[in-house]
Amino acid sequence: MFPIENGIGVIESWDGEHPIADDYRIAYHRDHIKRHESGHL
Repeated sequence: MFPIENGIGVIESWDGEHPIADDYRIAYHRDHIKRHESGHL
């Protein structure tokens, strides 16, 4: 196994006040973890 950065490339900005809506990022990482657990990368 080779350690690499695992991320999702999106362009987003923060208005300095409100939280960033990142449900898509959470879903991406959940799917990635499930694939690791099942061995299907």
